[in-house]
Order: sequence, then structure tokens, then C-alpha cells
Amino acid sequence: MILPYTFHRLAALEFEAAEDSYETGRRGEGPRFTSTVEEAPFLLRQHPEAAPVVRGEVRAKTLKRYPYKIYYRIKGDSLRILAVAHQKRAPLYWLGRR
Repeated sequence: MILPYTFHRLAALEFEAAEDSYETGRRGEGPRFTSTVEEAPFLLRQHPEAAPVVRGEVRAKTLKRYPYKIYYRIKGDSLRILAVAHQKRAPLYWLGRR
């Protein structure tokens, strides 16, 4: 079973900001970053419990090639992306998100 997913509003903004940063910093890197981020939910929808639990019900998928993690939780029959977080920034800032 493949689960549907949604982004928390702030996670979507984080994703967009990171994509813009990569595109501004290195031409062409923005779309590669986007593909990597979009691939993570695709894989997690097929295997939602594949990433380790990091806090309560929240799991984290580390991205390949980029210093980001996708924090998510399984909510019923869907995935909720809580954060697209740079690994070197304030940890656990996303804790209040549902």
C-alpha cells in the first residue's frame, strides 16, 4: 500500500527556501535538490517505517548528497512531512508541529 502525504505549511516553506538557496548558490543544483527531496516521500510512502524514530512518533530520513533531513510522522493512512531541516541548524525546532 502506498500512503498519500502532505507537507506541513512551514515544511513546504523550508523546502522552497532551501531549493532557492541551492539554485542561487550553484546554477542547476536547485532542481537536483528538489528531486532528492521529492524522492524521499515517494520511498517513505512505500515503506513508511523505514526511517528511524527520533522523537515520539516522529521519524527522520536523511537525504543523500545534501545536509538535510525529512522529519515526518505516520498519521493514520498517510504521511505528514513536518520539516525539511538542515542538519547544522537548530535541532528540534520543529517539535511543536502536527
